[in-house]
Amino acid sequence: MDNLLKTEMLAIPQELISQSQEEYLYQEYHDAKKDPLKFSRFLKSLDKNKIVQNTYFIPEIKESIPEVLPESTFFGSDKKTTIVIRKHPKATPIFTHSHEFLEFFYVLKGKSDQKINEIDFKMNEGDLCLIPPNIRHSLSVFDDSIILNILVRRSTFEKIFHNFLCMDNILSSFILNNMYSKKAADYLIFHTYNNPEIHNLIIEMYNESKNPDLYTQDLLQIYLHKLFILLLRNSKDNYDLPPDVNKDNLLRFDIIRYIQDSYKEISLENLAENFRLTPQYASKLIKQITGHTFSEIVLNIRMQQACSLLKNTKIPIGDIAYEIGYLNPEHFIRIFKRKYNITPKEFRLSSKE
Repeated sequence: MDNLLKTEMLAIPQELISQSQEEYLYQEYHDAKKDPLKFSRFLKSLDKNKIVQNTYFIPEIKESIPEVLPESTFFGSDKKTTIVIRKHPKATPIFTHSHEFLEFFYVLKGKSDQKINEIDFKMNEGDLCLIPPNIRHSLSVFDDSIILNILVRRSTFEKIFHNFLCMDNILSSFILNNMYSKKAADYLIFHTYNNPEIHNLIIEMYNESKNPDLYTQDLLQIYLHKLFILLLRNSKDNYDLPPDVNKDNLLRFDIIRYIQDSYKEISLENLAENFRLTPQYASKLIKQITGHTFSEIVLNIRMQQACSLLKNTKIPIGDIAYEIGYLNPEHFIRIFKRKYNITPKEFRLSSKE
């Protein structure tokens, strides 16, 4: 028998099984809603400020559900918090929303109904769905199913996972496409079929997040990277994309990846020649696909890599300039300051604080 199949699955933590205070409130909400008079009294009894402060979602209290959920909703003001893992509360009132961050839904137990941009589908135990920023969706859980939300700041992918995004696979293509394309895929679902390694890793991530310390976010970033690798290794072709994402969309994946891989020495002429296009048509196509010019995309990628090197290494600034494609360090410093209103040296010092 395959050793993977012999792996014992970790038990689900008791607090995920027990009903939380938030879930009690939502159950009371649904019970009251069966009687208009009772529901009216229930809504009047709610403290709107506490609802908003506790990040509870009550559709009748508009302040509790912004059109786009900002990162501060779950990450707070601490910029060092890049990954949050939480249980999706059962009986949460169904509301359509989008958010500024990336979100994973993992069906730890049971099943769930989901709607993404008017597409309805069911998620089964072991399914993991990735939803990028600015995608309208809703999720419903009204039984004993347990869904975990893994929330990730967009900047985490752009800075920390730069090397991973250079790899040629469906997950990095999906993320890159959503970073730079206006016509991106709305979701990516992996069917893990209760793979024990993936199940256990997500439980470990949840347990690590319960009692955070100085090293928790670093560990979660490592775990997330491992999760990506396990998904790609074990899911193979067991994933779903929206029906309208087909082979006709592959060119935009390839163009974005080519820019990502070749940003140090790339030119519009090189790119056009590689894809057998004229430079004029390549420029127009890139603008149509991404909403940005070729130069803007290259600049953003270079600056993201510069920020990562400044923050995570002691490489001299002149060497960083050369590493990301600038032969003149002074030119790099001017461009960096123009974009961030701070010099590379000042950025490096501030990131150590």
